Amino acid sequence: DLIGSLFKKLHNFSTLNMDYLKIAYNDVLDSDFENFNNASSQNKLGSEYDFYFSFFKDFLNLAKNSGLSNLEFLNLFKVYYMCDASSYTQDAGAKKSLEFLFDDLDTSNELKLNPKFSILIESIANLIKD
Repeated sequence: DLIGSLFKKLHNFSTLNMDYLKIAYNDVLDSDFENFNNASSQNKLGSEYDFYFSFFKDFLNLAKNSGLSNLEFLNLFKVYYMCDASSYTQDAGAKKSLEFLFDDLDTSNELKLNPKFSILIESIANLIKD
């Protein structure tokens, strides 16, 4: 399940290296889109780069198959991700596990991602909107 793998990648995100994020995105665009082979920087920059490359590879493939623009797909992905992740919180009746993803889980307020994930989503949006 590609959407599940994207969620897992987003959950495992720990730092935001904008240089690696940009390099990975450009390498995916420069790769053979059908096979995603021969990325110029792949395996040279370490696991953080590999994480970003893998995320963009899967993300762009899903966006292309959806028929939506990359930005439209990201916005839909963000809403779906927030709804799915929030269902695994104590506030939703589940065992406390994913509260760290959100800034405030008071159900009377708008659901917001924590600042780290908000910055990640904004950074991805800025890269893919062109």
